[in-house]
Amino acid sequence: MQTWVNPCISKAIVSRAKATDSTIAWADLTGIRERVNSQPRNKTERRRSNSWAFYQLRQFVYYKALRAGVKVVVGRRLQRSVSISEA
Repeated sequence: MQTWVNPCISKAIVSRAKATDSTIAWADLTGIRERVNSQPRNKTERRRSNSWAFYQLRQFVYYKALRAGVKVVVGRRLQRSVSISEA
């Protein structure tokens, strides 16, 4: 499913950022599965979050943002604006 969803999500994120002349702030997703799975949820929700391709989504956003000229700020660098080439 993510082979179709991730490109659509990344396109929407970058298109919205470009249309509003915004910078994309990308949180540090290290350990997200552990943080998400620590909350009580049903089996279907756990399966969905564990199979999600977070790294692939991030790469798609970076690539499309670079092509569109949109800046991306990552995790610990959220305090200052950085272009994708610096990330």
